[in-house]
Amino acid sequence: MQSRLNLDTLLDLMYQGTVETLYMVGVAALFTLLLGLPIGVLLVVTRKEGVLPLPRVNMVLGLLINIGRSLPFVVLLIALIPLTRLLVGTTLGSTAAIVPITLGAFPFFARVVENALDEVDKGRVEAVLAMGGSGWHVVAKALLPEALPALLAGLTLTVVMLIGFSSMAGVIGGGGDRRHFAAVGAAGAGRGGSGGAGTGPSPLGESPFIRLPARCQPIKKRARGSLFCNDIKGST
Repeated sequence: MQSRLNLDTLLDLMYQGTVETLYMVGVAALFTLLLGLPIGVLLVVTRKEGVLPLPRVNMVLGLLINIGRSLPFVVLLIALIPLTRLLVGTTLGSTAAIVPITLGAFPFFARVVENALDEVDKGRVEAVLAMGGSGWHVVAKALLPEALPALLAGLTLTVVMLIGFSSMAGVIGGGGDRRHFAAVGAAGAGRGGSGGAGTGPSPLGESPFIRLPARCQPIKKRARGSLFCNDIKGST
């Protein structure tokens, strides 16, 4: 009976976690597309030799994108806690996780868009300009249609990266994957765990889903919030 209850709990947690992960990844992918596509286009058209030459704007955009791409996602996740709390009202849950996931992914997608547009034949751009087309016509009639296969491939790659980001956000209580971790804990409890596992603090300070092994205990004399493993006497 106990095994049956544990199995039901496990399946329910996995189902809820999968739905929340799909929600996070889907909404984050939408916002990543809405932010990354226009910025990637601007990176191309604002070059000195582009159809809308604005070298200073291009330099600023390129600098911001490079900074965004160079930051490790875990660092970005922690640094964006105040912004996430300001926008969403909390730092926990699937909706809150969308903010850092999107801000961590759109610089990458912007570079993907830039590289895809660079592969378009320059002759097509020149043909549009020769027929009296504007910069908007170049983007809408030449660049984006010709680069569509590469853009779709880049979007697929970005979605795969978003799934990885959602897992990292789930570690600190940021979305559906935290339920997966809880499900693993529930399964471990169902195998006869002694219940000695403690709940460790997360970087967000609010997540109840990160648990220490039974042989690990917090050392109160160390820095606040730090967790260390003490070998329990008699344990193997």
